[in-house]
Amino acid sequence: MMKPRMILWKAGIICLAAMAGLMTACGLSDEGEQAGAGSSAAEAGYSAPFGGAAEAEDGVMGLSREQWESLQAEQAAFEAMTPQQQAQTLEGGTVGCKRFLHLAWEETFAMPLIDYVGSEQFEAWAGARGQQGDLCLDLYAFARDFSIDQETLVSLIEENGLTELYDLDTLQRRYDYFAAHPEQLEPEQ
Repeated sequence: MMKPRMILWKAGIICLAAMAGLMTACGLSDEGEQAGAGSSAAEAGYSAPFGGAAEAEDGVMGLSREQWESLQAEQAAFEAMTPQQQAQTLEGGTVGCKRFLHLAWEETFAMPLIDYVGSEQFEAWAGARGQQGDLCLDLYAFARDFSIDQETLVSLIEENGLTELYDLDTLQRRYDYFAAHPEQLEPEQ
């Protein structure tokens, strides 16, 4: 029996993937594979970007320690590259969030989410954010800009069978975090 298929929009790239193995089929990996123990985040004292301190012993910016360390390891690996390697990595789409604020799935849009707001409106939104430089195309800015409350976003994910793609526990914590810190969704100053 053939598995259901869905189209995902990922940072300007549309990819078609089977539900099984969705993360690797779109060039994504789960955050657990991205960094091991002893990453630079652990050595750096586990602090938030922009000089802020960790919000809780077990999480920062709504992320678990493991997720935070994963993003920090990605950033350290990216910064260790030559400018040419960085450009190739960005062009090839192997880096999710260019600011290393979001997990890869947080910048992935399943078609039911796009359909909810309309594909033309979504493309206009994505284009406008893309023209503003370093802005991320993430679920939280998407929800804010299209006035989608947390309950509706979670319902869309659950009703469309997207819980294998979107980690709802993390999504809810991060939704609350970005609602309280909207400046994180805007360009760096």
